[in-house]
Amino acid sequence: MLIVNKIKYGFCRFVDELSQKSDYWHLRMPTRLNPEEWDRTYYLDMSGKGTYPGEMQNGIPVFYYDGIYPTFFHTTIFNYGLGLLERRAQGEDIDESLQQVLTYMQQTQDESGEWVYHFDPAIHPLLENHVSGMTQGLAISLAVRCMRLGLLDTAIGNKMIASAKQNMLQHCVGKHFGCTIIEEHFAPGNGTLNGGLFALLGLRDYAVWTQDFEDWEYYEQEFRHVLPAYSFGHWSFYDAQHTLTSGFYQQLHIDLVNVLGAITHAPEYQSMAQKWTKGLHWNSWYTLLKGVQKLLHIRDMEMSYANRQ
Repeated sequence: MLIVNKIKYGFCRFVDELSQKSDYWHLRMPTRLNPEEWDRTYYLDMSGKGTYPGEMQNGIPVFYYDGIYPTFFHTTIFNYGLGLLERRAQGEDIDESLQQVLTYMQQTQDESGEWVYHFDPAIHPLLENHVSGMTQGLAISLAVRCMRLGLLDTAIGNKMIASAKQNMLQHCVGKHFGCTIIEEHFAPGNGTLNGGLFALLGLRDYAVWTQDFEDWEYYEQEFRHVLPAYSFGHWSFYDAQHTLTSGFYQQLHIDLVNVLGAITHAPEYQSMAQKWTKGLHWNSWYTLLKGVQKLLHIRDMEMSYANRQ
C-alpha cells in the first residue's frame, strides 16, 4: 500500500511539475538579499507559509503524511512560524498565533534539545530519537528572530537554541564526498541538499546572535567545498545519492545558494546559482529524466518489499 501511495504521489507531482502548479508545500520563496531584513524576517520570503490551508489544532498545523497519517510535523510548524513573522512585518496583528507556535516549541523540545518525531519506521525514516538538522536549524532561526522582537524571553530562548545547536552538531552530521555536512535527516543520512542548507542557515543565526562563529565558519567552508558534487550539468541533485531534483527544488536550491552568496560574498555560490538558473530553461527535460529515475527507484523498492515478504 505504501508503494502504491508513493506511485500515486509521484505521478501527481510529475503532472504538477509539467504544469508548473504550486501548493502550500511547493511555493516559491524568493531570496531576500537585503541583510537589514534578515534580523526580523527570514533569508527567504516565507510569507506564503504564514497561512496554513489545512487542519489546525490549538493554533498548530496538523500535517497528513502521505495524505493519510496525521501528525505534528515540526518542520512544517516552524516554517509556518517563520511565515507568521513575514505577516507581522507586513503589519498584521498575529502575535497570538506566534505565541502558540512558541509555546509549542518550548513544550515539545526534549531535554537533549531535540524536537522528536514519532513515526512508524514503515512510514518515514525519522524514527524516534533521531534528529532532523533542518528542524533544528529552522527552530533556531525562528527563536532568534522572536527574541529580537521581544516575543520570546531571552533566558528561555538562549537555552533553547544552545541545546538545539549542540544536539544538531552532535547527532546530525554526516560525511559526503569527503566533507562534513549537516543532515536533513538523522546521520547517516542521504545528504539532502535543501535540508542541509536550512540547517546551515540556522547555525548562522546562532552565530550572529551569540557572536560565536567557529562552528558556522567550519560548516560553511565544508559546504562550499562539497557544492560542486551536487551539480549535474546545469541541474542539481536533491541529495548525495545523486537523486535528480524536481523543478521546485531546483529553484529552491538556487535561492538558498544565492543566500549563502549574499552572506559570504564567495564567488562559488554566485557561479553555481547562475549555472543552475540556466538549467531552468530545460525544466521539462530534467523533470522527465527525474520521473524515469523515480520509477526505477520505486521498482527497486517493490522488489525489495517482495523479497522481504
